[in-house]
Amino acid sequence: MILGLLIVALAPVYAWAPDVAHAWRWITPGAVFAILAMLLTSLGFSYYVTNVGSYDATYGSIGAVMVLLTWMYLTGLFLFVGGEINAAIAHASPEGKAPREKA
Repeated sequence: MILGLLIVALAPVYAWAPDVAHAWRWITPGAVFAILAMLLTSLGFSYYVTNVGSYDATYGSIGAVMVLLTWMYLTGLFLFVGGEINAAIAHASPEGKAPREKA
């Protein structure tokens, strides 16, 4: 269920966010990378926060905000890296466009 929702959420982002004309695809290599990286990071980060980090004792209630912002930063990073993967593959393919080519 989570994978399906992530695909539905990322497909429009990777289709409409770049200012270039290209065919719609539900699953792209960048989306696969971003989804896997987000899931693995979420699981690993959850394990770290519950078993290793003692944010509550050190920082009090602001520790939860720090944890949330760090997780959001990592998720956004993988979203951008997935877009870069898609752009690199599009530029390298024979039917792809040159960098900054919109038509």
